[in-house]
Amino acid sequence: MKELCLAAQFGLEHLDRSSEEITMLNFSLDPPPTMETYVDAIREVTGKRRAPLQAPRFLLLAASYPIAAVAKLFGIRQPIDPVRLRKTFRSTYIDPRRLRELGYSWKYSIEDAFRDWMQDRPEDFLP
Repeated sequence: MKELCLAAQFGLEHLDRSSEEITMLNFSLDPPPTMETYVDAIREVTGKRRAPLQAPRFLLLAASYPIAAVAKLFGIRQPIDPVRLRKTFRSTYIDPRRLRELGYSWKYSIEDAFRDWMQDRPEDFLP
């Protein structure tokens, strides 16, 4: 999140220095992380070495509908939701080409970003 703020600030400073009326920037870490990269980074930062659970997509989706329905019925907040689950199977590849072209220098690696997040909000990383 802090990297996103730094990139936005960089974009605003570029806008002030340039003659552009608008500046369009796509943000991502560089290189753009894959889902596997995210999982590996979280495992590294949290020190959890167990392999992630793997199951067929159709099975996960089939299970997510009744779980979400029962949770909603009883007012239980939980992370298993068909929409969220489907999103994990879709590519979210974003190339930060314009940031690179303008000379933006990333401060955080993906592991650094998770370490920083864990330091600021350790409750987000509780089991």
